[in-house]
Amino acid sequence: MPPNLDAYVWVADPQPGLLGEFITRYAAGDGHSARHLAAFRRVHVVGAADDGDLAVLDELRAGDGSLTLYLKGRGPYSPIVSLTGDGAAVLGLSVHADDDLPTVSAHAEELLRRLREELHAGAGIAGVELPPPGNRCEWDQEDPAVLLRFP
Repeated sequence: MPPNLDAYVWVADPQPGLLGEFITRYAAGDGHSARHLAAFRRVHVVGAADDGDLAVLDELRAGDGSLTLYLKGRGPYSPIVSLTGDGAAVLGLSVHADDDLPTVSAHAEELLRRLREELHAGAGIAGVELPPPGNRCEWDQEDPAVLLRFP
């Protein structure tokens, strides 16, 4: 299986409407992550969560407080929704990467342009098999896996 190209944008103040629009645009409602997606929507989009939803999301929570959902996509892109330990969101798309670095770089640039425009985000990063940063320090950190960084 080819590696994935991952493109992310930093959203400093993730409003419920923006999270909901991203999920609606890119995520399919079924798949192995359906239970986590439903709980995430109730907690972070609708604001009508119960203790069961919080427990479901705690299954995904890392030691630094971040939480990441790898979702089944509606099309060629698989959406990634990550809430950082410091209250921001890292929203991204993952797609199979070509073997040709110039092609991968051009595709990464296009994905970042699209995400930055759609989500009104200033900062973006992209790389092959790049996990979403769990906080702003990780985002800003120099990483050899990052192919593109805006700004």
